[in-house]
Amino acid sequence: MTHRSGDPTPPNAGTDSDTVSGSDTDSVSGSVSGSVSGSVSDTVSETVSDTVSDTVSDTDTSDSVGHGHAHAHAHVDVDVHGYVDVHGHDSHSDSDSHSDSDSHSHSDSDSHSHSDSHSHSHSDSHSADSDAPELTIAGLFNPLRTYRTLRSSWAAIDREAAAERVERARAGLGFDRRPLVAFCGGAVLLTLMEYFGAPQHFQALIRWLAALEEAGTLDSTFFRNLPSSPWWSLSNHGYWALWRFAGFGLFAVPFVWLGGERVRDQLVSPRGFWRHLPLYLVAFVLVFGCVVAVSFTEGFQTYYPFYRSSNRSWADLVIWEILYALQFLGLEFFFRGWWLKACKAQLGSAAIFAMVVPYVMIHFGKELPETLGAILAGVVLGTLALRTRSIWGGFAVHVLVAVSMDVAALMQTVGLPTCWWPE
Repeated sequence: MTHRSGDPTPPNAGTDSDTVSGSDTDSVSGSVSGSVSGSVSDTVSETVSDTVSDTVSDTDTSDSVGHGHAHAHAHVDVDVHGYVDVHGHDSHSDSDSHSDSDSHSHSDSDSHSHSDSHSHSHSDSHSADSDAPELTIAGLFNPLRTYRTLRSSWAAIDREAAAERVERARAGLGFDRRPLVAFCGGAVLLTLMEYFGAPQHFQALIRWLAALEEAGTLDSTFFRNLPSSPWWSLSNHGYWALWRFAGFGLFAVPFVWLGGERVRDQLVSPRGFWRHLPLYLVAFVLVFGCVVAVSFTEGFQTYYPFYRSSNRSWADLVIWEILYALQFLGLEFFFRGWWLKACKAQLGSAAIFAMVVPYVMIHFGKELPETLGAILAGVVLGTLALRTRSIWGGFAVHVLVAVSMDVAALMQTVGLPTCWWPE
């Protein structure tokens, strides 16, 4: 989600018209005139002067239309919000590119000009490659246009990744351990959640603690009485949700540090989210239409909501949805934040597709249409996370869809709660 088409090629020379002045022309003309006498000297002097003048004119024209090849020192900065600043990697600058250049040029005797440029490109809420089109609301209704936009976004991500690899090589950083830590560390966390984070594991834990109470090791009766509590079922589901939040989120933090990065750089900035909020809302509306359609199916009605007593009271429903949303926050940080950020430099856009595989696998056991839909959702949300530098859009869509699915299932079966607190 490795494509290296964006790798910078060896820099070509370029000149700036301001670097060749009239004094240079006079100097060249004078040198030739001093060595050649009479009218021949005048002829050569005029020829050299015209040649230099034409060269300056051509260079100035080339610069004015923005097709000069800059010999640029590659440099990539990542600020505290996770935004990438790419400094001229043999870029073909266009007339509409937003960069500030300070150039120092000199001309050699073999007519090869050399320019050291320091161009600084900023991207506030999307890719540093401003030529990549953004997903639009209208584009969501045109699958072919959406695919083309996604493909352009993947190409832009690949160019950014190539620039980052060049900078790492220039800085002598050597092997990039971040993908190793992300994939292996992530596999450990997914395994822990599978073997310790399910409701049956909670029940086994409570039985063990109750046995300690009976043996007198624990001086209480809380765990022995919990299974008969009206909150027993919600406790089971709360354990699952909190384990998911911890496994996807909290337990991932040490692995982020082990990879040599900061948590705040894992695409957690809300800046890109607010700019693209209308797009995410329209995407939710489209998905909501599908939710309404499938809510009439028996498989959907028997599967949702996970917490079967959600209709007992509004307290049950609200508490459950808060816990449910919390695990989505951890999930987005894990898949669309940490994994994508850790693997982007080495895998480019392929990091998105690599992330989608385990993301879809955690949907196994759900209805087939939802599991298949997770493939498309993973690709789109992963692309948007890298383009907007934010996981919050995916989190918002996930929560809105999940809540709407639970409410739709309740309305199709037992109905919504009729009291605020369980009686």
